[in-house]
Amino acid sequence: MSPERLQIRRDRARKWNREHKDLQGHRSRLWSIKNKDRLKVYRDSDAWRQSNRERATAFKKKNPWYNIWQGVKQRCANPKHPSYRYYGGRGIRNFLSKADIEFLWVRDSARLLTSPSIDRLDNDGNYTMENCRFIERSQNAIKRGYDNWRKALKSGETVTKEEFLKEILKSETMPK
Repeated sequence: MSPERLQIRRDRARKWNREHKDLQGHRSRLWSIKNKDRLKVYRDSDAWRQSNRERATAFKKKNPWYNIWQGVKQRCANPKHPSYRYYGGRGIRNFLSKADIEFLWVRDSARLLTSPSIDRLDNDGNYTMENCRFIERSQNAIKRGYDNWRKALKSGETVTKEEFLKEILKSETMPK
C-alpha cells in the first residue's frame, strides 16, 4: 500500500475516533457500531468477561478436583514448573485422566475433607489409579515427614523412617 493511501486511512480512523470518543476503549462496541449490517447480536465486552468469570467459578465449584489434576499434570510434564524437579525430574509420570481423578475424588469422599490433597502410596511410583488417593493436606505433609523426621533425629531417638511413618499413619487405611 502506498504511503499516501495509508495516510488517508489513518486520517479517516482519527476522524471516526474523534466523533465516537465516548465509545473508546470498548473494541467490541466500536466494531458493532461500525459494522451494524454484519453484526447480528450486540455483545458488550464487559458483560462477556463477567459471564466468562461466572462460568469459570461455577465450573470450579462443580469440579473441585480439576485444579488438583492440572497441578499433577504440570508437576510431572512442565520443566518450567517450580516442583518439576521433585516429580517429572525424578521420572514420576502422570497416568491419570480427568475421569480417573474424578473417580478417586468420589471414592475417597474428598468433598468431605477440609483441605484435600492427592497422595501417592509409593512415593517413587507414578500417578496411577492403584497408587493414588485423596487425604487431608496436613496428613500428606506429615507423611512426607521431613521436618518431623529431622526433629526426631535431633532429639536422639533411634527410629527408622518406616517405623516413624507407620506410627503416624497407623490409624489410616486405604479406602476401597
